[in-house]
Amino acid sequence: MTEMVHPLFNTVPLVVGMVFLLAALLDFLYYRLPNKLFYVIFYLFPIYIILSFKFYLVSNYLVFVGSLLVGFGLFATALIGGGDAKLLAAVSLWVGWHNLVPFVLWMVILGGVISGAYLLFPQRIYHLTARLRHLIQKQSILKKSIRFLVSDVDVIEEEVISLQNKRMIPYGICIAGAGLIILVKGMM
Repeated sequence: MTEMVHPLFNTVPLVVGMVFLLAALLDFLYYRLPNKLFYVIFYLFPIYIILSFKFYLVSNYLVFVGSLLVGFGLFATALIGGGDAKLLAAVSLWVGWHNLVPFVLWMVILGGVISGAYLLFPQRIYHLTARLRHLIQKQSILKKSIRFLVSDVDVIEEEVISLQNKRMIPYGICIAGAGLIILVKGMM
């Protein structure tokens, strides 16, 4: 029996995957995860359900609520940032129950790799992020695009350097990366 799907069915996960990548990039460069990204991730999910006719995926909202509670618990104990907590919940909505364990495992693996890189090569990473931020500031279209998402992009350079000096790890990279792996696995 052939499954009924709308022609735009595959477009929605593709857009969500690009938003995951954008979230990882913004967290890497600016330690920022704008709310606009969460809205896109969150509001595309019901569209995906409707286009795919997979109404059983409504149960993914329970995973979302659980992840939101866990994320804000971690935020309250200062283990992750507020943006990381929101990203965890939004990505978990797409992950669902059946992929929750692999998602957490990938998140832990990526977290270990990224934390190791930040601990072993901090100056190289900070230099790379500074060069990329400078490149973005020089390119008008990139600067406008980033400013649409991160409104204080022109004044956060000192804050970014301060966070780097405190050896803060942008965990949004791990969350978005793990979500992207699960999303791609589900599309294959």
